[in-house]
This record gives sequence, structure tokens and C-alpha cells, in this order.
Amino acid sequence: MFGIFRKEETGQGAVIDVSMQEALAFMDIISLSAAPFWKTRTTRKLESVQGPNLTLLPASDGHIAISPREERQWKNFLKLLGSPDWGSDPKFADRTLRQENAKEIIGLLSEWSSKYPKLELFHLLQENHIPCFPMMNPAEHLDSEQLKARDYFDLVDIGRQSEIKVPGRPFRISKANPDATTSKKKVGHESSADISWLERSISNNDQPVGDFSRGNLPLKGVRVADLSWVIAGPPCTRYLASMGAEVVKVETSSRPDPGRVGQLHDVLGQGKLGITLNLKSEDGLAAIKTLVAKSDIIVENFAPGVMERLGLGWDVLKEINPKLVMISASGTGQSGPTRHYAAYGTLLPIYTGFAGLNGYPENPPSIGMAWADPLCGMLLAHAAVAALRSSRNTSEGSHIDFSMVEAVLATMPGPLIEYQLTGDRSERSGNTDENFYPHGAFKALGDDSWVAIAVTDQDQWRKACQNSGCACRSYGVESRAAQTAFRCTRKIY
Repeated sequence: MFGIFRKEETGQGAVIDVSMQEALAFMDIISLSAAPFWKTRTTRKLESVQGPNLTLLPASDGHIAISPREERQWKNFLKLLGSPDWGSDPKFADRTLRQENAKEIIGLLSEWSSKYPKLELFHLLQENHIPCFPMMNPAEHLDSEQLKARDYFDLVDIGRQSEIKVPGRPFRISKANPDATTSKKKVGHESSADISWLERSISNNDQPVGDFSRGNLPLKGVRVADLSWVIAGPPCTRYLASMGAEVVKVETSSRPDPGRVGQLHDVLGQGKLGITLNLKSEDGLAAIKTLVAKSDIIVENFAPGVMERLGLGWDVLKEINPKLVMISASGTGQSGPTRHYAAYGTLLPIYTGFAGLNGYPENPPSIGMAWADPLCGMLLAHAAVAALRSSRNTSEGSHIDFSMVEAVLATMPGPLIEYQLTGDRSERSGNTDENFYPHGAFKALGDDSWVAIAVTDQDQWRKACQNSGCACRSYGVESRAAQTAFRCTRKIY
């Protein structure tokens, strides 16, 4: 997408060298950034208990993941529980102490949660502003009221007068009014913030401010107003910055970005300019509107409704800049019955079914890494550039309403289709493969050292046997394909 945009803007083609390893590595930005900045090494986790700030609790019919990581959320939780005596115990007084006493406190929470079905817990907790999502199988989303309200699934005709549902695109697009004008708007004239540098144009051959090495990158001359925070939005703007865009990160001192704490900012803050504004003040609001008027893209991942309450909703911004591309990312989207439910990237793989399909069947279910955030960041960046192409071609901007749940579900069409065709729900199977064996991660010499091995045909099997010193057997099956199938069926070497 970036290459196409560059070709249309400059007339120059490009060779795109894509590394699958590098793309997947970015999915684990927390571990990768922890190694050089904090000198820590992430190890494999086999237990779901990560602490009361993020853990799986039992329900009467499954599990639910909770994450009351903010003090106000924890207080809401205690109030919902009826303000139990143990809630005022000094050893549970703050987040750090609760983490130190995780086993005890999770036991107390589990005793309560195990009495209720997971969906009942889901709505009860979320209605009390406690982030949580139940552990689901992808097939359970086929009848989702939220996805139905957003018309997420596409219908595919499979013959015999039958249709099945397949994942659709994870965003909704609202186009700006092509006849909207800004002639009556007086934007930014009352601001006392020093944003005079916005007056210059970057749609020329000059390098963006503060940069000396970008050269002729695809998004050179594009300005992005970055109102995103924590993890879901910043990877998007980090990608845009790495492709040459001038990204202006807008922050507020009244509620600093939690992503600044720890190593995340060192990775996701690269290549960005910054400005601090009070968006609830007249000066701050005028300043952000001035920035919007002179930007091509604005990215935000606040809870649905926040931008409108600030006076910065799409209906307002498209009048200021009719060519603007506005990206709004949230857990379940800007519309639908669960649009106001709080969501974190660590919870969404649990809810969509990804976590339930990954892992070894003999181990308890667990919460994995927050890979949904960087995944959505990549998709958001591509959606932003696609919308920018449309804006350049039509002089009409657009609002991208992006749902992280829908994006993660889009990565799992197989289980959804299989259930509709066979009635079978996919389950956890470790690293096994239906067509190849051996196929998995195997323990190597050393502490927490592993090697991934995939044998895909009989020649590789023979070489694997030779290198390992094992006797290569055909098990009485002659053809190479049959021998591979025999190993997969019997799970033998």
C-alpha cells in the first residue's frame, strides 16, 4: 500500500522486500524492547495467573479474563463485590501489593466468579466499568449481537441454496461531505500555544522538521495528528512516521500516556514530534483544530464518545478539513451494543477465540502477549494510507471506524468456516499440523531454549533421521505422501 501511494504521488515504482520474520517480530514489541532497554529476557509462560491486574478467573461455564489495572477500576470491582472486609486489607492497598499477593487475592475472586456464567459476568463487570472479556471459541461469535449490529460478516454462497458467514473488513467508512466548506471557520486564532511552525508547508521537497535521513520515503509531505495512546494506536503512527510522515503526538499532562512508563515509548515514540495541550481548555481546543486543519490524517483510540465530548468528533473535524482522514480505533467499534465496553489488547485474543485455540491441550488456558495491539497498528496504518489515497484522488476525506475485535476475528476464518460446514469447534492442539509431522517446538540444551522443527515431506524426514542418528523407518508404507500422512495420523517419528 505504501509503495502504491508513492508511485501515484511521484510516478516512481519500487521493489518491496517483505520479511515475514521482521513482520512477526513486531508482534512482540514488549519483549523485544525489554531486552535492550531493560536487560530482561521474556520466558515461556505456562500459567494463566499473571496477577490480579490481568488474569483468568473461572466461571460456571468457562473462564473470563479481567484487567482492573487502574485504581478506580479496582474500587469499582470491590464495590460490585459488596465491599468485602478483605478489600480493605493493607496488603491489597495498591497495584504493587496486589501483585505481590496475587495467589491469595485471585483465590478470593475465583470463589466469587465461579458461581456465574461467563457472559453474565462479562456484561455485569463491563457495566460497572471493569475491563473484562470471556474466553470464547470463534464459532460463538457467529450469532454475536455486536457483530450483527455492525454488519460484520459477509455471506458466501456455497451452493445447494446454502450460505456461510466469513469475516468482513474490520472497519466502517464514513465519507465527508464533498460540498462542505471551511470559509466561515476561524480556527486557532485564539490559541496562545506556540504552534507557529504549523504554518509552513511540508508538501514540498524539504525534509520534515527534525529529520535528516528520510530521503524520498512514501509518506514524505504527509502530516499526521497523533492523539493515540498506550499501545493500540501508537504502532500505527510509528509505522506512518517510519514511512516518512511528519507525526505530531498530542499529549496532556492531566492524564499522561501510560505507554510512556517503561520501555514502550522508546520503541513507539520514535520519529515523532510532540506537543502538550489541555484539550478541555479553549486555547488547547483551538490549537488542536489548527493542527487538524493543516494535517492529512488524525489518529485516536480513545473510548467511543470521548472525541465528541471534547468537541472533536467527525462532524466537527470534517468541516475544518474536508480532505481529512480520521482514524478511530476501539475494542468493538464506535457502534453496536458493546461499543462502550473497555478493552485492552491482552483481553481481545481471549474474547475472539485466538487464545482458546493456541496452547497445548494438556495445559490450562492462559493469557498470551498483547499482540492484538501491534497487529491492529499495522492494519490501521494501511487503512490510513488507503483512505489518504482516496482523499487525494477525490478531495473528500473519510472517517475509519476500526474494531479491534473484528480485526482479530479476521485472522481466523478457518475455525468459523469449519464450524458452519461440519458443526465441529476447533480446539487447542499445540503446534501440531494436519499435514506435517514432526511439527512443533522442541526442547533444546539450555535453560528455556527451544527449536522449531517442521518436516514437510519424506526427503526431509530421511535427512532429519540421519542428522539425529535415528533409524529412518517407512512403517510399511511405500509412497512418500502416504508415509507423511501415516506419521501425521499416528503422531510417531
